[in-house]
Amino acid sequence: MTKTNKVLTTAAIAMAAAGVAATGNTAVHADTDTPAPTTTKDTTPTPDAAVKAAQANVDQKQSDVDAATKADTAAQKVATAANAKVDAAKQQVTSAQTAEKTAAADQAKVAQNAADATPAKQAEVQKDIKTGEADVAAKTSAAKASASAVDTAKKAADSAKAAVTAAQNDVTTAQNDVNQKQTATAAAKTGNASGDINAAQSSVDQAMSQKQTADKDVESAQSAKTAADQQVATDNAAVIQAQTAADQADDAVNTAAAAKTAATTANTAAQNAVTAAQQSSSSSVTDSHLPNTVKWASDITKSDLDAFADTSSPKFDAAGAKISTSFSLNSYVNTPSDSKIEVPNAKAITPAMQLELAQFAADTINQIRAKTGQTKVVLSTGAMAMAQEIAAGYNSDNWNMWVNPGHDVSAITAAAKNYGYNSTDNYYEDMASAQSTISFVPEIAVMRNNTNNPDYNWIDNDTGAEGPHTYADVRASVWQGIINMMFDDAKSMYLHAADTMGYWNNPTMQYFGLSIDKFGQIHYIYLQDSPTYIADRDLATSKGVFTPAAAGATGSTDLAALTAKADATAKTLAAATTTLTKAQKQQTTARQTLTDAKNALVKSKSAASDAADKLAQATSAASSAAAKLASAQAALQALQTANSSAAASQAETVKAAEAALAAAKQTLASAQAVLTAKQADQQATDKAVTDAQTKADSDADAVAIAQKHVADLKQQLADMQNGDANLQAANAKLAAAKQAVTDAKDALTAAEAAAVKPNADAKATAAALTAAKQALAAAQTQLKTAQLNQYIDSLVHSRHDGMPVVKPEFKAATGEAVSVKPADFYDNTVKPEFKAAAGDAVSVKPEDFYDNTQAKGTPINLAKGDTDKQVALKPGSTQNAQAAPAAQATRGSQTNKSLAQLGDATSNLGALGMFALAMTSLLALVGFKKRQF
Repeated sequence: MTKTNKVLTTAAIAMAAAGVAATGNTAVHADTDTPAPTTTKDTTPTPDAAVKAAQANVDQKQSDVDAATKADTAAQKVATAANAKVDAAKQQVTSAQTAEKTAAADQAKVAQNAADATPAKQAEVQKDIKTGEADVAAKTSAAKASASAVDTAKKAADSAKAAVTAAQNDVTTAQNDVNQKQTATAAAKTGNASGDINAAQSSVDQAMSQKQTADKDVESAQSAKTAADQQVATDNAAVIQAQTAADQADDAVNTAAAAKTAATTANTAAQNAVTAAQQSSSSSVTDSHLPNTVKWASDITKSDLDAFADTSSPKFDAAGAKISTSFSLNSYVNTPSDSKIEVPNAKAITPAMQLELAQFAADTINQIRAKTGQTKVVLSTGAMAMAQEIAAGYNSDNWNMWVNPGHDVSAITAAAKNYGYNSTDNYYEDMASAQSTISFVPEIAVMRNNTNNPDYNWIDNDTGAEGPHTYADVRASVWQGIINMMFDDAKSMYLHAADTMGYWNNPTMQYFGLSIDKFGQIHYIYLQDSPTYIADRDLATSKGVFTPAAAGATGSTDLAALTAKADATAKTLAAATTTLTKAQKQQTTARQTLTDAKNALVKSKSAASDAADKLAQATSAASSAAAKLASAQAALQALQTANSSAAASQAETVKAAEAALAAAKQTLASAQAVLTAKQADQQATDKAVTDAQTKADSDADAVAIAQKHVADLKQQLADMQNGDANLQAANAKLAAAKQAVTDAKDALTAAEAAAVKPNADAKATAAALTAAKQALAAAQTQLKTAQLNQYIDSLVHSRHDGMPVVKPEFKAATGEAVSVKPADFYDNTVKPEFKAAAGDAVSVKPEDFYDNTQAKGTPINLAKGDTDKQVALKPGSTQNAQAAPAAQATRGSQTNKSLAQLGDATSNLGALGMFALAMTSLLALVGFKKRQF
């Protein structure tokens, strides 16, 4: 009998007692004479190897995810920082634009004010100021009168109040007398005139004690009121004094403000004159030449430049390095006509050339100093002559700095002494030079050894030989010398740069000269107008140090005088500003003193009013006590009289008592009438105080309004008088605001450009991370599949000792798939390493098992509740343990191939089940035979 099988899962399945082997699609015969099948080497990885490979793949993919995560985190951080800079730059643009709008509005307002500041308008404002000041004076006088009226009204009110108190006391006394008289009359009518004299005497004693206490209270209250009145007088005097001081402070501020306005106007005019002269100088220097403008790197700020003011500052070297980036931006612009003028050596430089070169150098230096805000140089005849004398000294000493490093100090000090300057050292010269081995400009230089060059003709820097040189080369050398000292000065620790920018010793006035010696060395001479450097001022003056070199050099032969005048007006302005500031501080102090004095006066007046009230109360209490005493004494007297006049007729006593009572009532009525009148007077005086205070407040407000009006007018006049300066300041502020907007936009553009790559990198790393995670997930899925195949393989090759491989508790119905976990199997039925996957379930059906308790290899059906069945997953062993070696041999040869995915249409377990059923039928027909290999 022959049967053909297609292997779906494992390469071969060994049945314990069946002599059958399947290999690929090879036909297998059960007869004993069937030849052994051809065995092919299996290259499929074992389940264990597949798991190990899958685990290694997962580990690698996890490592990839970790690396991608780290890279993405770093990239996202960089991108976030870059985007934050973009956001900050946007905010800066918004702020700068807001500031520009404000500056534009202010500039427009100032411009309009300047346009309106005609002489007629100024005269009108000055007239209004005088009118306003007169109005302030009148209103101040009225306010003082109103304040005095308030005091008068309050005094009248205090008097009226005291009168009311006295009248009230009189009424109380009269009422007490009436009460006593009524008592006496009633006693006379009843005939009980004797009364209790002891009780009456006790009342008199008590009333006497109360009166004494009340009298002491009156004395104390009177003392307090006297002291309060004295304090009011003192505080009132302090207010008057403070008011006078405040008025004087106001006058001082007005005077100082006017002085500052005048000083500002004068200083503006003087500075404008100097500026015009300097501009004239610059124009004359460059009229016949193409301009050469010093260029600066865009990121250099004023604070960077100001760092050069302190050579010991840690910022000094950093600032020097930063401005060095400007070196490559500057190149000399040649005027073609200069190239036609041959200048082979220093002897060929004419005086006119010498002056023009010096003017050109001064203009270049002043461009730099305009940037730094430092004192500009002034070309003078004396400085030029001293420079020529220094060059002559270099020539005489044959001082070539490439042979004799440094400056020829003896030549410098000798010339300094001749021109009235300190001759102890070199305080005056910066020098530029070059040699043949250096390819950068200065263009003019000579060989170190001049044996074959007696005329000291300048060489060609490129060839090293004497070459034709022109005025263009000389001029370029003067320019480049300045540029080198400014932007390529690290070798000199940036000290030349500090000197060129005007920070060295912070000169207030500096004269300049220039010369070129026979070696092509350019001497830049700076002479400060300072006693620190000038040894003999008369000599320096006679030598022309302070005399401008030419009209063209400064724009005015009187530039020095103009500069001196500008300095003087600047000092005057500074002094006026200081005086105004001081006056304003004194005004503030005086105003505060006046306010404090007024507050103290209000407080003392309130205390005086309280003291008056307490005095009135004490006086009233004393009057009441006196009346009570008098009444008690009268009652005692009546009792005593009644006892002593026992013989007198009762009728006469009653008559006398009634007469006394009538008189007392009349007195009471009169006292009540007086009280009513006094109360009316008090109401009138209180109203007068209210009215007076209202008027005083109104007058005080009027003074304040008038004072503010005058102050506004004075400010308006000051703005008019200083309109040009204000407009210049507003224009400068607007220009700065516009530049700030430009700078902010440039910064934003730079920030956005800088953020492009970080954002792209972040996007790329995020994508890489996503891909790595996806690859990890795929690897993890592959690992689970490999582990599942390993698990199923371990079940296929389960134990063969007759022990069940599924616990008796396993329950299922025929055809019903159940989820079996490793925990459902006895411990030694699966590989030990599979236990690491505890909890991973496989889906099997009951027909996938054999019953170890029934006939060999008989399939069974498990029903729910079948807890007594011992089952083994097919293909498995019978209860005959001898089948184990065959199964083991099969396991070692062809059974360790991966199973297909569970749930697939060609489910391995299903295929194994069908294959087992077929093999069982075959075994039933042919019996058991030993396998032939």
